[in-house]
Amino acid sequence: MHFTIEVNHNILRAELYRRQTAEEMHEFLRALNAEIRKSGCNLTLIWVRHSQPLFKAEQYAGLTRLAGDGAIRVALVGDSEELRASHHFVELLTRQQGANVRGFNDEASALEWLKNGEARKSRASSGSGKAA
Repeated sequence: MHFTIEVNHNILRAELYRRQTAEEMHEFLRALNAEIRKSGCNLTLIWVRHSQPLFKAEQYAGLTRLAGDGAIRVALVGDSEELRASHHFVELLTRQQGANVRGFNDEASALEWLKNGEARKSRASSGSGKAA
């Protein structure tokens, strides 16, 4: 596993490569948490590349705690269909715990959400409800 974390235009950009295990994910999240605290950046883009998808809630517990702070937003982007599917699953799990985490299919959409808030309609609210 290898990762980089840098601040770019008030967004913390983290790139995670070849993560294979939940322990590697925990190691990465500890480093990310330290950098968020040090830099004061509340907006984080995490690019995951050439890594195994993780589908268990406990594997992302650190992310839930980190993004549970209402001021912090975390956008996840993956380089494969499997990673993107796991990120959308993680979004669902972490949002149930009050964390501000979203999975995206591309970096442009992730950056739009980080900079401007809700850039896409929620799947749950689109087209639901009746006119009063």
